[in-house]
Amino acid sequence: MLDSEQIERLFHELNIPAQRIAEGSPIDIRCPFEKLHTLRDERPSCRLWFDSYPHLHCFHVHCHEAIYEKNLYLRLLLTGTTEFPEDAPAIRAGPPADYAYARQVARDFPKLLARFRPRSWPPESIAISAPLFLERLGVFNGTDHIWIGNELDSGRPMHATHFRTLSEWKKAPPPPNWSFTTGAAFLPGSFSRSHANIKALRCLILESDALPPCEMAAVARWVEVNFSLPLLTLVHSGNKSLHCYYPHPGPEWIVKYRPTLVEVGFDFRSLKAAQPMRLANQRRANNGAVQQLLFLKKHG
Repeated sequence: MLDSEQIERLFHELNIPAQRIAEGSPIDIRCPFEKLHTLRDERPSCRLWFDSYPHLHCFHVHCHEAIYEKNLYLRLLLTGTTEFPEDAPAIRAGPPADYAYARQVARDFPKLLARFRPRSWPPESIAISAPLFLERLGVFNGTDHIWIGNELDSGRPMHATHFRTLSEWKKAPPPPNWSFTTGAAFLPGSFSRSHANIKALRCLILESDALPPCEMAAVARWVEVNFSLPLLTLVHSGNKSLHCYYPHPGPEWIVKYRPTLVEVGFDFRSLKAAQPMRLANQRRANNGAVQQLLFLKKHG
């Protein structure tokens, strides 16, 4: 267990304001080696644990070796040993991630964009109600409770109204400014998006504003072809990002290919099971822009 003096020294070593200690472990920070990344993030892509052991983990791959060396240095500096127990919370991640494949994809990234870039952009938007949009995805069951709302509409009994089945949403559609949903199905009676309330993973919604939407559409198509993962829909956020919906391939797949998905520009936060993501044809709260539906896979 790190004491307060060790934690303060760690934050000083990484040039992190000491006030952030109060946020608790882990915190998201800018990667110390972000110059090595293929794509630069506006948002932090590195996570720091500092409760039991100092440990950095970046979701990019080109800094992987540099991060490894930095962790060895930090542990030696603060604890006097480079040992790191296998059961430490920061590394209990299930099956190993495929960093080698992510590096290969990064090398081929320009060719990837050239091959899958749309011939014209943007496509004409599709007018459809939010409940019908979710139904047309074809991944939710009739008894699934789906969350729709804004980011803070979770965690209190009053938020139970944000968790409804498709038939209930169709009878009472969400207000236009309830602009988020998730790819998870929740247990009946839920009023929180907590992991404990997730019944099943129905949809993987990948989001990115690291590249222009036209190029992210190319990456979305590459994911479909490369992983045989059907692209269900593309939703523009009404600002800079594109949200790409797929049938959920399972948590083991996510762990294995997380480095690859981050390397091609997707935000690692979108890999979380209950992360709020943009819902088609609803309106952004900050500027009133419509989150346009740009593509919807045909069924049947």
